[in-house]
Amino acid sequence: NKNGDINNSGTILAGYANAKAGDQQGIIHLDAINITNKGTVAANVIDINATKNINNLGGKITGLSNKDNWGR
Repeated sequence: NKNGDINNSGTILAGYANAKAGDQQGIIHLDAINITNKGTVAANVIDINATKNINNLGGKITGLSNKDNWGR
C-alpha cells in the first residue's frame, strides 16, 4: 500500500525452510509510507520499503531459507 500504512500484529508468511537459491516462491514485498510490525514477517526473501518509518516493535522478521547465497 504505497499510499498508506501497513500495521502487522499477526503473521505474514511466504516460503519454506528448504528453498533453493533463486527460488521465486516465498517472497514478501512490503511498500508503504509507514510500516509497523508487532507480529511476525517470515519468508525466503523479504523486501521492506517505507517512505517514512519502519518500526519493528517486539516483532520478528525472519528469513526461512537455510541458503546463504541467493545469486548475488
